[in-house]
This record gives sequence, C-alpha cells and structure tokens, in this order.
Amino acid sequence: MKGIVKAVVAAAAVVALGGSALAAQAAATAAKPKAAAAAKSMSATGKIEAFDAATKTVKLTTSKGEESFVLGDAAKVMHSGKAVTDLSTLVGHDAKVHYTEANGTKTATSISVAGMAAAKKPKTEKPAAK
Repeated sequence: MKGIVKAVVAAAAVVALGGSALAAQAAATAAKPKAAAAAKSMSATGKIEAFDAATKTVKLTTSKGEESFVLGDAAKVMHSGKAVTDLSTLVGHDAKVHYTEANGTKTATSISVAGMAAAKKPKTEKPAAK
C-alpha cells in the first residue's frame, strides 16, 4: 500500500510541476508585446496650402479635403529635380506626398513638387483686315 501511495504522490508532483511550468510559459508568451506591423507606404496628391516650419507640418488640399503631414527627419523634398529646404516658397504648387501613418499621424517620407500651373493667357483679338 505504501508503494501505491508513493507512486500517486510522485505522479501528482510531476503533474503539478509540469502544470506550473506550462503556466509560466503561457504567462511569458502573453507578456511579450506583439511586434508592430510594418508601416504601409501611402501617397496623396494635391496642392500645397501651407507649411509650418516650427512644427514641420505640410497642409495639402486633396480630393478628400485638407490633409496634414509631418515632415519626417529623413524626408526628401524635390522640385524640378532639385532638393528643396524651404517648403513655404512652394505654397500653391501641386505635390505628391509619400507617407506612412501611425497612431493617426501621417509622416511624410518624400514630397515631389510640380511647377505652378501655367496661367491661361487672355485671348487677343486680331485686328480687323482692311
């Protein structure tokens, strides 16, 4: 009888220790934060309405309305193939902004600025033939 009791106690100890090890492993797995999904690159096209150098924010009027983008530290701004440092000089120009979005903030990774739309020349009437 003592042999059976020892066997049952030993089996219970194995189950208890194994169960606590599984519980510890499950707790460790649950405690690990899930890796953030890779940021998806998106783009928006519209007209530059404003640039705030203090907050590095570009406002663009698009077909969806006004959108704001924070200029990323490594963002490249190009106009006619040349790098631009002062976006305030490009207000009114058409632009395409490539950006990522995280926590509701759109961060511009690159901006390509087009030239100003050519103004239509007024029609001039030809002098009447004599």
